[in-house]
Amino acid sequence: MIYLEMKPDALKYHLEYISNNSPNNATCLKEKLRKERDKYIELISMSVRRTDEYRYLKKCKVLYYFLYTNIEKIATANIVEMENYEKSFSYYFPKFFEDVGEDKYIEISNNLKTLFENEYKRFSKGYSIEIDKKKKRWNAYEYIKLLRIKVCPYCNAQFTLTIHSTNVETEGGPSRAELDHFIPKNEFPIFSMSLYNLVPSCKVCNQSLKHSRKTSFSTHFNPFDTEINNQFYFSRQFKKYKKKRNKINYVDAILGETNNFEITISPKNIFNNLSLTPEEKILNKKVNNNIKLFRLKSIYNQHKDFIQENILKARIYNELYLQQLHLDFPNLIQNYDVRVLVTKEASEFQYNILSKALHDIIETEILSPKI
Repeated sequence: MIYLEMKPDALKYHLEYISNNSPNNATCLKEKLRKERDKYIELISMSVRRTDEYRYLKKCKVLYYFLYTNIEKIATANIVEMENYEKSFSYYFPKFFEDVGEDKYIEISNNLKTLFENEYKRFSKGYSIEIDKKKKRWNAYEYIKLLRIKVCPYCNAQFTLTIHSTNVETEGGPSRAELDHFIPKNEFPIFSMSLYNLVPSCKVCNQSLKHSRKTSFSTHFNPFDTEINNQFYFSRQFKKYKKKRNKINYVDAILGETNNFEITISPKNIFNNLSLTPEEKILNKKVNNNIKLFRLKSIYNQHKDFIQENILKARIYNELYLQQLHLDFPNLIQNYDVRVLVTKEASEFQYNILSKALHDIIETEILSPKI
């Protein structure tokens, strides 16, 4: 729901981790894929030609040769490239092995899952890599720390702090956000180590809400998508008072003095639904799928008190009031830009909970010029 920027250094370190053995002799993923390919070459040499087993082994060799030569691209592919890889794998993998029989198809599928899932488990602790002639440890903890995200990008409602441990015996180990596989590693094992598929997230979103539910780059928004901030729109829908003949108390609600409203989340193009292009309809569908998957409406309506409090602050600290404070206390109040004080810019969403919702609501109701 909020944009998460991939850092160039993360791609640089991950590429080294995937491609080259550790200075401490840990075997990299690319080398493991080469060994798998060589294993099938050896098995082919011992197999009888023109048999089903021989054809199956040759297919396995081709698969691992493809992965060996392309793993760097797969591990660092961006959003657009990942979507293409996802579609290609979904189509070509079952088609390539469709004539080997169900047992052999399950065998090669499980082989892939075991190799890549073990590699992902190893990434939890990682190993040392050599960058610019210096050793550096690269693992899930270092990856998340480098991204500098402090809140879950799926919901923007939970903190995901990275805490370093200075003494394991007295403090325990370090703490970090969970890593969600945006497209599930069980179904797409070859993307288990793809950075754009590894999304730092809170436990609620990762384990309770998303878990193993199927998502894809074509049906849901990935936080690394640069368009994500612009596609979700938060607003308030005011309720009617039963005791007041079903009238809406707009004054109290707008002033932030009542929580008799609902937080609504919708695609930004919802108001032009009749004239949407096919691309805009796809974007809207992705937004709605994220809202449903992560139960965003339910989550945000449990934070109405916090949102109400900040709306009230935005009303109080209007521009005239801040200008007067600046005149009275010039050394204390140096910036009286209301937006700076009551909302966060898009670049700051990843550091502040509920910041996207507050930005949209306060911008629409208070800060935008009224015609």
